[in-house]
Amino acid sequence: MQKGNDIERLGSKPVLKLLLEFLVPAVIGMLTQSLYNIVDRIFVGHFIGMAGLSALTLAFPVMMILFGIVMLFGEGGAALFSLKIGAGDKKGAAKIVGNVIIGGFLVALLVAAGGDFISDKSLQLFSAAGNSLELAQNYTSIICYGTPFMVTGFCCNFLIRAEGFPKYAVAMMLISSLVNIVLDPIFIYVLGMGVKGAALATVIAEAAVAVMGFWHYASCRGNVLLSLSDFIPVPRLLIGVLVAGTPSFIMDVMLGAQNAVMNKQLTLHGGEKALAAMGIIFAVETLLLMPLFALVDAIQPIVGYNFGAKRNDRVIECMKLGMLFFCGFALLVTIPVELFPGLFVKVFCSGKGGLEVIAQPGLMIFISGFMFTGIYLVTIRYFQAVGKAHIANILTALKPVFLYLPMLFVFSRLWGITGIWLTEPISSTICALISGVLLYKEYILLNSSKAGECKLLAQGAILEGN
Repeated sequence: MQKGNDIERLGSKPVLKLLLEFLVPAVIGMLTQSLYNIVDRIFVGHFIGMAGLSALTLAFPVMMILFGIVMLFGEGGAALFSLKIGAGDKKGAAKIVGNVIIGGFLVALLVAAGGDFISDKSLQLFSAAGNSLELAQNYTSIICYGTPFMVTGFCCNFLIRAEGFPKYAVAMMLISSLVNIVLDPIFIYVLGMGVKGAALATVIAEAAVAVMGFWHYASCRGNVLLSLSDFIPVPRLLIGVLVAGTPSFIMDVMLGAQNAVMNKQLTLHGGEKALAAMGIIFAVETLLLMPLFALVDAIQPIVGYNFGAKRNDRVIECMKLGMLFFCGFALLVTIPVELFPGLFVKVFCSGKGGLEVIAQPGLMIFISGFMFTGIYLVTIRYFQAVGKAHIANILTALKPVFLYLPMLFVFSRLWGITGIWLTEPISSTICALISGVLLYKEYILLNSSKAGECKLLAQGAILEGN
């Protein structure tokens, strides 16, 4: 177990060792977290078929918007928590933890009360009537009722990782994923519940995360000790959390809206088979993106702590190492997907109905821009970590609003389904170029600030010598 006073290692331990300490368990945790989506699709694809995969594809935008609430409170709270801890304000950090948990829970209750109606209307707006729509409504209604478990559990997970307990955060996700893996076949196939069973298994797994998160804080084993007063909502703190978490929230909501519009275009140009193919592509993309999300989660507390402690040299070193790790990983995973797309597609379908004919070329095109997507996401998380939420917000809206959706409409009209696949890598490439320019300017700013501090220290030493 890590000791409570060990948080100072974020500012003293070698950055490479520190990044690996956070990265390795975070990768394991994120990969297990991705099993929520992947395992559901594997069992649904084989036991229910194309209609089931199409239903999960239609439900995906609603899931993204719901998870946006987690990111709003979880990522926002983790970013501010790291800055407070880096500045040595443990009481302020405890207040943030309490307000994130209670704020997220109250919002999740509102979603549970009205989300069923909202999700049904959203699904009807962006999809055609049919069996897939009915299955999607059955799935999302249960997911909405479980939103309080999802929000509070995952918020605790983000905060616990930022607090310096990456191994426990991983354990939370591992146990939750195991619960989901065990319950999925029982509910879907043995009990014959279909997609409702997949949703119920997911909600129970999310409840397991919440229980472990509450136990962490109730056992007083962390770097901050919570009291009941920390759970009293403080408007100023909540606004700060919401501002810091807005980029991640906007990204998830925009991705949800983007995927909803894409689902409509897929339905128009390819019907249920195209939707099912997109479901497979989403699952493979999720598997590849989770290690990337682990990387940005590992970077965030290190960058946030050292930026708060004015250790710009360590901030720069962390970002350089992070980019190096990601580029290596992107090459490692993109090559096999491009060379053997059929192996990945067959995991999710039985080979009947000709689904592979659409899914395989779609997967190859969609994943081709993976490296550029990573550069874009790492840049957004950096600006969140250093408290520059306005830049992160602009970048977050750049891809879905100003690039992806306009390209989607134009390309789908020009090239049909192929145009829909091409929209992702082209928009990601443009975003990566813009992000690279912003990061380079930030690098110059951090270096100049570091040089200024060194000059002041030198002048002080000269004065003392005289």
